[in-house]
Amino acid sequence: MNGKPTPRRVKAFRITDRQGRIPVKCIVIEDVDRGWFITTEFSGRGPYTRAIKPIMDRLDAWNVLNRLRDDNCFPDGPTEMPPDDSIDAAVEQPIARIRKHFHGKVPDWAKQRPPIDQQSGAVVIGLSRKVSSGEEFKQLQQDVWDFASGLELRWKRARRTPAGRLCDVLTFSGSDEVLVTPTGLRVSLNRK
Repeated sequence: MNGKPTPRRVKAFRITDRQGRIPVKCIVIEDVDRGWFITTEFSGRGPYTRAIKPIMDRLDAWNVLNRLRDDNCFPDGPTEMPPDDSIDAAVEQPIARIRKHFHGKVPDWAKQRPPIDQQSGAVVIGLSRKVSSGEEFKQLQQDVWDFASGLELRWKRARRTPAGRLCDVLTFSGSDEVLVTPTGLRVSLNRK
């Protein structure tokens, strides 16, 4: 073995569960070759207006890229939330956590718009790593977008999950799956 990481075929989904009083959104990444699904992010989100939807779509796409870039979506060792074999199984635990945390009450933040930076008008993004300055934050944002290798990212509605949850798939220049390499993304030529 040459020690180089093998490109991974992945798909990214945004699952919305509206069965409780608090809508829960989960970002799920699928390792296509292993048939593994893992929830990389989840939140209780209130409904947002049509005007803010493009901002939220971009934020969700950025979060997918950030996780793919970190290459820790499917760790080899045990984790708090290990990969599951179905999309619905991957979101069960996060949905239960959100609902248990709020005991069925809708928190004030779920009724409000996402936080927005007053100077730039950009949605404030929660980062998994610490940044010490505005310049470092801007560089991190650019590095993540550069990782997309110029591919056009769009969320499109997909079929509901087997459990009836809303499902959007992130497309990469029209492809539902993408190859993740250490240096960036590229569209898979041998799609199934």
